[in-house]
Amino acid sequence: MITSAFLMVNPPPQTSRPTKEVSPLEAYLRYLLMTRLEADEKSVSFASKQIQRMPWSDPGTDCGAIVCKYMLKACRKGRYKATKAIASLAANLKRSKPEVPARLIDDVLEEIQWFMVHPNFRDHQRTLVCARVLGELFNAAAIPSSIVFDEISHVLDFGHDIPNALRQASNNQGLFAPHGNISQIIHEDEDLEEE
Repeated sequence: MITSAFLMVNPPPQTSRPTKEVSPLEAYLRYLLMTRLEADEKSVSFASKQIQRMPWSDPGTDCGAIVCKYMLKACRKGRYKATKAIASLAANLKRSKPEVPARLIDDVLEEIQWFMVHPNFRDHQRTLVCARVLGELFNAAAIPSSIVFDEISHVLDFGHDIPNALRQASNNQGLFAPHGNISQIIHEDEDLEEE
């Protein structure tokens, strides 16, 4: 108790956390995507132009990976509206730099899969952010609906197996369905007509 009171009055010197050194390109991307980017067309257009001016032909820097990394980081650690702005930015970059939206979609799908395989209570918000980014990418027409529906069915089917008998019954159901303009007779309606 005395030690606790002494440390409250005279705390020990604290060492500062070492800061991570990043290249000027990464620092600018961090500023551009996490601070400057807003969900309006003017801001998205400006960010798109700035990203296109990056040294894409330089083999020493993998610009696509860096851009995708900071796009996801802006969604996770940024503001709530950042997901819409990032999706709009990915849609703008689809024509000039198709590598960026492709990497972003791939990373989002990989993170959703990882969260399903390794569920952890502290990762729920990150999972929701990834799902929201996927939805915003669809809204911005950066991905087709087939990817979204495949991911939804994957999430719904994950973690349990469909019994073979049920799978076979659902496959055979198509054999008995009426084709074309043939109407199917419901036996209960016949009984009602006879009475």
